[in-house]
Amino acid sequence: MKLETLSHKHFPALFHITQQTEPHLDLDRNTSDRLFGQREGFVLLNNADKVVGHITLSDYAVRLDVVIHCSVLPEYQKRWLTKSIYKQVFDHVFEELECVRASGFAVCGLTDLTFHERLGFKLEGVYRKGLRIKDTYYDLYRYGMLKDERRW
Repeated sequence: MKLETLSHKHFPALFHITQQTEPHLDLDRNTSDRLFGQREGFVLLNNADKVVGHITLSDYAVRLDVVIHCSVLPEYQKRWLTKSIYKQVFDHVFEELECVRASGFAVCGLTDLTFHERLGFKLEGVYRKGLRIKDTYYDLYRYGMLKDERRW
């Protein structure tokens, strides 16, 4: 697996991935393109250079905090996490963007709550019933990492 800088040429693949991994967002193609057009980040490519996921960064305009969002096709979720990819993403966030901290969110019941902790993030709070998908409410866990806490 390898990372490539996110660009407009990736938008069709990202729309497809979002439909599969986050159907609750119910995005149409135009909304998806606009959303990814406002973000910086990377696409995850498999060995055949097919886009199988993305790591996007948002809310980094003030160079203080950046929200990291990952979405990977189910068949690649267990194979994409490598030290090299983590290092590339965190170097970009903390060195190139000069952010002081990074944030991530996990949804209770939908995502692995220990994923962020294994990366070095610390639990900062819980938004009880902070996310609604159709008629179900989920708790939203906010994680944070300071620049000097990163492991890579």
